[in-house]
Amino acid sequence: MAAEDRNALELETASDATPAEESAAPDPEPLAFDETITLLSALKAPPVLALLQDKDYLLLRTTAFSGFRMNHQGLGNPVVRRRLAEEAARNGSFAQKLRDLSEAEDALRPSTPSPKPEKTAAADEDAKRHEEQLHQERQKRKRDREEAREQIAALKEKVRELERREYESNLVLRAAEAERDAQALLADKHAQRVARLERQTARLIAERAQLLKSLSGHAPHTRSAASHAANAKTGQTLSSDAVWEEAVRHLIDKNRHDQALSLANDVLRADSHNLAALDIIARVMEASGDARAAAISARALVTASLGRGDLRAATDAMVKLLLIDPQTPEAEKVSRAFVASIRADDRETVKHAGAAFARLRKLNGQAYARLQKHIRKQLSPTLADTLDPAPGALGADDILPLPGFFPYPLTATEIIAAIDQGDLPIVASVRKSLAHAETTDAALHARLLGALELAAEGDRTYLAPLQKKALGAAVVDASNAAWFDQESMTNARARLKPILELRRALRAKGYFPVQLMGDAPLPYTIDEPEALRRMIAQGEITIVESGTDADVVLLRESKRLSAPLVTNDYMVDWDPNGEVTKLRFDLPPQGNAYFWT
Repeated sequence: MAAEDRNALELETASDATPAEESAAPDPEPLAFDETITLLSALKAPPVLALLQDKDYLLLRTTAFSGFRMNHQGLGNPVVRRRLAEEAARNGSFAQKLRDLSEAEDALRPSTPSPKPEKTAAADEDAKRHEEQLHQERQKRKRDREEAREQIAALKEKVRELERREYESNLVLRAAEAERDAQALLADKHAQRVARLERQTARLIAERAQLLKSLSGHAPHTRSAASHAANAKTGQTLSSDAVWEEAVRHLIDKNRHDQALSLANDVLRADSHNLAALDIIARVMEASGDARAAAISARALVTASLGRGDLRAATDAMVKLLLIDPQTPEAEKVSRAFVASIRADDRETVKHAGAAFARLRKLNGQAYARLQKHIRKQLSPTLADTLDPAPGALGADDILPLPGFFPYPLTATEIIAAIDQGDLPIVASVRKSLAHAETTDAALHARLLGALELAAEGDRTYLAPLQKKALGAAVVDASNAAWFDQESMTNARARLKPILELRRALRAKGYFPVQLMGDAPLPYTIDEPEALRRMIAQGEITIVESGTDADVVLLRESKRLSAPLVTNDYMVDWDPNGEVTKLRFDLPPQGNAYFWT
């Protein structure tokens, strides 16, 4: 039993050692590159193709035959053979497979060509005749091809000639049409010029006839006091005032002061109280630099206006007189009579006078002071307060007594401009001052708000960032807003009004600062270019440089400020994931703007 167990153990040990010995066998040697090329040339194509169909060589056949068909022609390609040779030089297993194929006799190409059957003389003759026929047919087909090419070339040349003639004819036709349009436009302009000259000639002839008739019918020695009093009572002037005044103003605009003065003096000879003539003379004298003569004419204009009961004209003439020379005795003489003629029940005249006095106070405080003393002395306190606001009232251009520290004095107009420019430090400081004034001095607070409303011309949205903390900034796509139209969503021309409406509506919603940004063409396409240029100069709107995509700048600025972008453009090219909040808007013809995301 011990011997049998020993034999079994030896058998098991031998069987266990066999795989190890097999695994320790050396790998097949790879083939040299040139050797593989020679071997592939000697092998037939089918056995090699069959070998490559093996699943183990899937990657090899894919890379080796990349760009070629996997057939005998592809296998014969030098590129494919080079790839297979490179693989055989790396892969010993594949090289051994090729060696095995070379040992099989049926896988090798025949070393010598098989003998060809002997040809008979008849067969040779038939072959020659057949070859001659094929040669003749090839020659015939060649001649036919040459003739067809020549015909095609001739046809192409004819087509090119016809196209050239057509192109030249079109050029001549377009030139003729352009010349015709130019001649028609020139004829139309000429006809318009002739018609305009005919109308001007007819008007000048009529004006001349009316003026001569007026001058001849209103001579000083024939005009009675009764007719003058009747005209003064009814407020009528010479029937030719509207005619000759336009002509005289045209002469002043052309700096032909002598002719304008001569014509106005001719009218004054006929009517010494003619308001238009007195106004013309005052303007001519002021333009000529003769302040004394201009003041005398303005005083005469005030007196004539009061005599006719036209207080609005008298107010304008009084302001003009004080602006010409507030120190002149003529101003002092007529100021009492002028102020005494103001009536509290004539509200329109009082409103007009108040606006004129405010303008005078803004333009020349010294001149206004000469008029102010008569207002306070001669009129009732109520009417005087209406025409001359109390000293505590603040104007738009007055320095505001804001509580707190400011590095420089501020007016209401400057604060409104700072709001338009999005100046956060100034707005924050003014907001704190107003809050302090509201709790400590209600009267001062009311005066400050009144001045701000006056500077804002009644637009109370300017007060929103001054009275409460803003929600945050907002960036406006000004170009998108400028082309907005309620009905078609795009207007025929960019407009400034929608931009201003959006800014006003955003301020009312609590957004501040409202940063306006437009693309480079906007100043050239807007309907109010001068107003836009002023906004650009004052820093109210930013224009993107030419060659820069405005959408990129708008999105970058919105991200920087963490602000919504007010636009109806989705900007999917630059913000496909919607990282920036887009605030859509609508501007109804009636009502306020509204927004949504």
